[in-house]
Amino acid sequence: MGGMPRTLGQLAAILLVILAGATLLARPAAAQRRRRTSASQPAGPPREAPPPSSSGPHATTAAHVAVGGDHSCASMSDGRVLCWGNDVILTLLAPRTSILGPRLTPTPLARTRDAQELYVHGSQPLVRIAGDRLISGGTWDVQGLGTVVNSPEDWRTDALELSGVAPVRLVPSASGQTLCAIHPDGVLRCRGDNQFGQLGAGSSEVATERWLEVTGLAPVVSASHGGQTGCAITRDGALSCFGRGLHGVLGDGASAELTRTPVRVATLTRASAVAVSREGHACAIDGEGAVHCWGQGRYGELGDGTLTDAPTPRRVALPARATRIAVGRYASCALAEGHAYCWGAGNEGQLGDGRRAGSSTPVEVRSLDRLTELALGDAHACALRDDGTIWCWGRNTEGSCGVAPGTDTSVPVQVPFTP
Repeated sequence: MGGMPRTLGQLAAILLVILAGATLLARPAAAQRRRRTSASQPAGPPREAPPPSSSGPHATTAAHVAVGGDHSCASMSDGRVLCWGNDVILTLLAPRTSILGPRLTPTPLARTRDAQELYVHGSQPLVRIAGDRLISGGTWDVQGLGTVVNSPEDWRTDALELSGVAPVRLVPSASGQTLCAIHPDGVLRCRGDNQFGQLGAGSSEVATERWLEVTGLAPVVSASHGGQTGCAITRDGALSCFGRGLHGVLGDGASAELTRTPVRVATLTRASAVAVSREGHACAIDGEGAVHCWGQGRYGELGDGTLTDAPTPRRVALPARATRIAVGRYASCALAEGHAYCWGAGNEGQLGDGRRAGSSTPVEVRSLDRLTELALGDAHACALRDDGTIWCWGRNTEGSCGVAPGTDTSVPVQVPFTP
């Protein structure tokens, strides 16, 4: 009887070993059955691979784009401002820069690590940085800014700080001779060249460094200036223009050579955006999202199918509601449902449709969608996509499209950014 417990213990131990072995053998068999079951069921549609993008989670992306005559700039997600193209931007490049020539790739501007807003004033960028300071680069006398740079030594300067401007909203301008700003009270004020009454204040002064109030326009919500002609939209959607009336760009149907105070643009109501060219045409978006252009039309820049001037707005036929409008020297573009459409002169590829020919009606810019911003220079354009990439097309003699200069591009090319 004394050996009985040892025999029972041995039997129990043997039984546990057998059960454990059976469990281990059953696991791979069950896994095999699951694999067979899964293989016998339909797998469903394959997952789409994400579209290729040059902007990974840690890549530098653009937040805004602005374009001058032959240069382009972008404010970046990390607070920097990068510019490329004509050497007019050299005074804002990295400190101690004194090398002449176009910038072939985006180059950081000095002292703009905390950039908050980006503007173009004629042929130079303006950058608002933290503390409501405005940084400007000037390579010649700019009456609107009172900036003079006379010698190569001055090009080593990081930048210039302007006083008496913040915290206003500057008005995009195609000329460096006149500067306008919308003040917090909704009053539009201008300074600089006034030969054609383009300050809109009723003054007969040829030029002034004082801020003059544009008469009869308050509160102003949006404005644009072409250098010799300015236009502004008030809170009720009324659109008025002032300054030189060449080609009927004042839009009031009259043939006045100039007006020193604003006149209402005929037939256009509830305007939401306006853009004025330095060569005498303008375009606006109305409350329905329709685009209207007026003024010089000899290159088809009015988009109505004709090559004639128009003293009152003409409607442009677009496939969808426009959200952005931009004008260059002899061309115009609009954004509609994320696509870009351009019309006017196209001899340097500035319409972006793959041809080097003009069009008096809108043509779609090739292979671009999901666009959020658009800007035009003299003969090139740049657009911002919602993934933070910038694409440019048109004249590239100074590298303004971000690729090797000397070769224009009639289709959009991506501007390379580096962290």
